[in-house]
Amino acid sequence: MKRWKGVWVAAGAVLTAAVTVLAVGASQEMFLLNIDGNAVAEEEFQMMIVQNKASVMAEYSTQEANRSDFWRSSDGTQKDTPLQQVIDRALAQLARYKTMESIASEYQIEFPDSFMLLKQQWNQELGERKKTYEKGGVAYGPANMDLASYYSFQYSNLQVKIEEALKAELAMPESELKKIYEQNQAFYTYENGVTALVAQLPLETEQEVLQQIQRLLEQGADEARLKQEYPQGVFYTISMNSLQTEEGKSGVYAKRWEIASQMQPGEVCEPFEIGGSVMLIRCEERENSGTQPFEQVKDVLESQMKTAQARQTMKDRAEQATMKYQQNKLEQAAKKVLEG
Repeated sequence: MKRWKGVWVAAGAVLTAAVTVLAVGASQEMFLLNIDGNAVAEEEFQMMIVQNKASVMAEYSTQEANRSDFWRSSDGTQKDTPLQQVIDRALAQLARYKTMESIASEYQIEFPDSFMLLKQQWNQELGERKKTYEKGGVAYGPANMDLASYYSFQYSNLQVKIEEALKAELAMPESELKKIYEQNQAFYTYENGVTALVAQLPLETEQEVLQQIQRLLEQGADEARLKQEYPQGVFYTISMNSLQTEEGKSGVYAKRWEIASQMQPGEVCEPFEIGGSVMLIRCEERENSGTQPFEQVKDVLESQMKTAQARQTMKDRAEQATMKYQQNKLEQAAKKVLEG
């Protein structure tokens, strides 16, 4: 029986620290390698090789990259060959993904137990969406998504779920948040801010009604009067600034800030369409510069700090991942897609 041999493998641009790797003497049967108890299929490894191929080639001249022996194995005199570079980057990427799987299991977050199951899920979802589209129905997601894109999409979603699970366990004292806020005042200083009264009405609202509301805004009508006379509309006062534009997650209200930021106190804009509605704005107040108060940014700051800590935890786990594989098997698998 062959013994385990400890080896250090640099993780390239993806991980800044080295990953402890153990090379095995016995094969992993249908799997190419193992990361912290999570098996990696040859196809899965090769997919990471393909994803990292271009970044490695970009570091060499066109003449070098076009050489027939560009993806050669090391002859013992050169350790950092292009082949080894692309393998290292693929391993670093897989270390992130597989440690995410381990963390997901610890927090009982559902995720396919193997690459084969994830691939089956991909095929099933594509088939179901295709049938729905063919029948003229509505289905979320593209009718066609290649396996590599689906794979990345699933791990991106898993990362979000893991971050939320880790954040739920973190405590951030308000005193610490205040200290961070005070040390970074420049990040909370904005160039201009506007407080505006907004009238938002259905898209089918008649032009005459819009003109009436516009006149009332110009005459100084308040929010209460507008609500009483035009119950079909939504009227509200909102404060925005160049740091907090209140444009919504999808950016649907970006135009609201663009228009309001150019207005002066008392000015009323012309009606404009936005987010499936018609909107009018009256500028109430304007300031050329200011600083967001702590109470206004506290929740966002806390979430940002917790997210940073959660991501650092995930990064640390990936850097400490233990891998088991045979070097020659990795090289053979990589060359199949690099030279094929």
